[in-house]
Amino acid sequence: MKIRLLTFFANASLSAAAIAFLITPLQLTPQPEGYLFMTLLLAVVSGGIRVSCHLAIKNDPLAERALPASLVAYGLFLLIATRWLDL
Repeated sequence: MKIRLLTFFANASLSAAAIAFLITPLQLTPQPEGYLFMTLLLAVVSGGIRVSCHLAIKNDPLAERALPASLVAYGLFLLIATRWLDL
């Protein structure tokens, strides 16, 4: 159950990154510096969570280390994003 929830979260986050990446050229106002990098970083981290969940579903021993590492990477992404947005 926990893995399925994490997979859903990773898919939602990856979809949000893809939508943000595709909408960027359509916006009339210029984006802050580094917006594209942050969007791509979100996609990479979300993809890492998705791959590690897939490994956990298949009972791969690599998932024991990949899943916590990808969750920590997402947490670090959130810290970087809040620092970048000056929250």
